[in-house]
Amino acid sequence: MNTIQTDDKLIEAYKNHSNRIIIGSCENFNQKVKNVIAEIEKINKEN
Repeated sequence: MNTIQTDDKLIEAYKNHSNRIIIGSCENFNQKVKNVIAEIEKINKEN
């Protein structure tokens, strides 16, 4: 199984999860981490 197939299986498995968030691709890992942290902060503010 390749990475795309794994991603597709995960997306399908969690498609109905109420708190599912998909973080898009980024040019570098540091930006991806910043995006993840921003989403976590949004969730924390909501709860």
